[in-house]
Amino acid sequence: MGMTEMMADETLQIPKQERKELASLVSRSARNTFTLLEQLLEWSRIENKLIHFKPQNLVLSDILADCLKIVSEPARVKGVELKVEVFNESVIFGDLNMLQTVIRNLLSNAIKFTPQGGK
Repeated sequence: MGMTEMMADETLQIPKQERKELASLVSRSARNTFTLLEQLLEWSRIENKLIHFKPQNLVLSDILADCLKIVSEPARVKGVELKVEVFNESVIFGDLNMLQTVIRNLLSNAIKFTPQGGK
């Protein structure tokens, strides 16, 4: 929101390249927010038993990469470095939506409770 306010403020003389970078950040943030909202709605449907558990083989590193995209901007803003190490192409058996919800919540809490500048 702060970035869009800066871009809309006509009194600020923001160079074209910087304005493009801000627009790109806003776009990524909006996409991440939209994905998060979709996943929260999915979780709500699961909680209300409107969606059934659908386990399948999943590549853990792919799921982690998707979840990291969603929380990377809040981590960057807080100055928290996110570091994930997957030692092999671990394949797990589980429900994609449920697993993403759990990992996203863990990452969000890690960012929330990690001091500024932490890892």
